[in-house]
Amino acid sequence: MKTVFLLIGALLLSVVAGVASDSPEKPATEIITSTAPPAPPALPEGTMWRTIVGEKFVKETRFTIDVIASEGFSVDNTSDSSQQGAGGGANDPNGAPGDTGSNFNYAYVIIHRDMKTNLLPRITPLPGPSPVKADWDIEADVAYGRDCQGARMAGWDTHWGVNEPGATSPALAAANRQNFVCTPNMYGQIYLPFFKGIAITGGRYGSGLGWEIPLDLSNGPNYFYSHTYDMYSSSLQVLGVLASANLMRSQKHGYLLAELGLNNGEQTSVSPGGNTMGSFDGAIRWASPRMSSSLAYAFRIGNANIKTNAQGAPINTTDFGPLYTVLSPKGQLRQRHSIVATRQFNSHWNAEAEAVYFRQDGDNQASTIWAFGGPHYGGSRAAGVNGRAIYAVNPRLSTGIRLETFHTPDGFFLLPLNLHYVNGVPTLSKGYFNDVTLGANYWPIKNMRFRPEVRYDWNNNSAFGTGNASVLAGLRNPQKSQITWNMDMLFYF
Repeated sequence: MKTVFLLIGALLLSVVAGVASDSPEKPATEIITSTAPPAPPALPEGTMWRTIVGEKFVKETRFTIDVIASEGFSVDNTSDSSQQGAGGGANDPNGAPGDTGSNFNYAYVIIHRDMKTNLLPRITPLPGPSPVKADWDIEADVAYGRDCQGARMAGWDTHWGVNEPGATSPALAAANRQNFVCTPNMYGQIYLPFFKGIAITGGRYGSGLGWEIPLDLSNGPNYFYSHTYDMYSSSLQVLGVLASANLMRSQKHGYLLAELGLNNGEQTSVSPGGNTMGSFDGAIRWASPRMSSSLAYAFRIGNANIKTNAQGAPINTTDFGPLYTVLSPKGQLRQRHSIVATRQFNSHWNAEAEAVYFRQDGDNQASTIWAFGGPHYGGSRAAGVNGRAIYAVNPRLSTGIRLETFHTPDGFFLLPLNLHYVNGVPTLSKGYFNDVTLGANYWPIKNMRFRPEVRYDWNNNSAFGTGNASVLAGLRNPQKSQITWNMDMLFYF
């Protein structure tokens, strides 16, 4: 474990050193997205739409329809696939891919209109001239597949009829490897040419915490097929409004973006505490003059308990799912903090590093109850660091390594991935979760991306193979380590 901390620490120092030494001699002429995997020069998303309506229509209207599909395969050395129906959920607590064997991850349709702006909300400030006219955009996503099970939002699409019976019974969903329907993004944005550039985002949108996002865009940050433990603890959707404003635009010192927003809470359209827009999030994002380095701090803060009445019953009957397992008549604050540094060293090497800290408060009162610990809940903590380095052999082939350690002493901040049953008793895997992942990205053609990887996870407690019948029956303990072989094919239309 100390070795993991040292390796990630060394990577973080090298990234920060690169950030500090970025030369301001020349202004940015194009965006270098250091978190993006190497890809063909022309983005493959929207190819089908542009073919149908023509490039002129897309240029004039800025409306595009992108289609992305993902099919994968996974196998690990701890699962016997006996309990979860052909390996459904057998890789957990690793998360996606959660199932062993063949995985239909998703088919994703994105309808969007892009606005002319000098900033990308939740992502980065942009170089170049600032638009002098107001503009707007929209995005509406619809997806179908296994990944949608965790991408649904309480009070929105969680219990749509098409998502039953698995929406009511997650164990049945795993056993049947059920696919779900979800709408991860449904929002509008407006750019206003005031001050140095302002944008307002409203609707349902993904979190701005961390550097990973669930969807595998060709120029997005997800290099590996599998994800970090941190992503499942921080990359959540919200329903709310977010204001983004440029604070600095300098060819010498770079670009600085500040954000602040209000929302109903994590992965829910209805506030569990009964206070509409009772949570808030924000960020400070800096990018270097040539966009080859970035540094960002982001946070999300708000009460995250289900409020109860004098009889101890929830005041709201919405199914908030495993993200909300604390019941209390008083507000119990939850905080998530993330610092991310990225650096594009040259045309071949780029790296990212992140440090996170999470906290859920509890007042130790008899009326404050945690579903997995009973009354007198006193709070939970989690912290972690992760980093990766990627080497581009050429625009179509690259290799990468990722290191991570994530500590959740009582398992609170990995729910629901670490939930399993032993002799019928709900149990949480907990402690230090560590992983090393080696992988590659290869584009055989413009519209196809291949991602093989091997991942080694270990834990100071027993955490793996928890989907096996022998573990669930109490006949043997979970394992302390796991090797997972994953690969997927991404198709862009």
